[in-house]
Amino acid sequence: MTEPDYEVAIIGAGPGGIATAHLLRQKGIRDFVIIERGNDFGGTWRDNHYPGLAVDIPTLWYQLSFAPNPNWSRFFAPGPEIHRYLQDTAAGLGLYEHLRPNSEVIRQRWDDQHGLWRLDIGDGTAVTARFLVSSVGGYVNAKNTVDIDGVEDFTGTILRPNAWDDSYDTEGRRIAVIGTGSSGVQIAAALSAQAANLDVYQRTPAWVLPKVDFDFTPWMRRLFRLPGVVPAVNVAGRLAMDIFMVAPIVHVFSRLPDQWLRRLMPLYDAGPACCTGCWSARSSTTRKRGANWYRATASWPSDR
Repeated sequence: MTEPDYEVAIIGAGPGGIATAHLLRQKGIRDFVIIERGNDFGGTWRDNHYPGLAVDIPTLWYQLSFAPNPNWSRFFAPGPEIHRYLQDTAAGLGLYEHLRPNSEVIRQRWDDQHGLWRLDIGDGTAVTARFLVSSVGGYVNAKNTVDIDGVEDFTGTILRPNAWDDSYDTEGRRIAVIGTGSSGVQIAAALSAQAANLDVYQRTPAWVLPKVDFDFTPWMRRLFRLPGVVPAVNVAGRLAMDIFMVAPIVHVFSRLPDQWLRRLMPLYDAGPACCTGCWSARSSTTRKRGANWYRATASWPSDR
């Protein structure tokens, strides 16, 4: 049997890759490599930088269980802070020595004769490993095209969340946001104060929860350092979510104008599996002057 380059190859240096590497370390396995097509740890939090980017569940629930952070700035931490947390966690665990950055895996195949995996890298090199773990995540490939009828006739600027052009000035523009998942809701809320006119197009209505966000005070951060506090907060928070999932219905009927209710009412029951991206002040966005909400169609909106 041929000796591989590594015992384990991990594809992806986001949260999943970091957690996998930590587990291997706990099991006494140190012969591994983390292959990352980007230049650093962070995954989707490294690649995304659109307006309003933030974690879409309370920060204390989102952090890695083996790397609690008592120094979060907010209840819903902004994207750059999540990225720094992942970088700091990787550094604290000594994972940078295992990182192979700027290396995109373009092909993987099992070599049955030699009992190992062969990974072809985009730069023409190859890596072999006895075991392979894919930690690429679900938000890794930015779409280069927009699959909507009529887009070829659109003469305006098209921006995508995971390929955002930070140099583009949205102030005073007429903007259409297509989609009301996590990214769409966050972008719409962030741009509603800047745009001259904001139209939001959605295909599937989602439940809306009021986003109760606030800064963590110094005494809160001191409290988070006490043993058992963060796990207790997590358990209490998840229990509250299960009990009070009726809140989306109450919020919709109390905050939105009547003419929007039929368009925005989801067709599924509210529950723990509801879209986490709808933690947002979406009703206030909808009610802003010049903000309009539409049911999406298969045709591209006019640029005029």
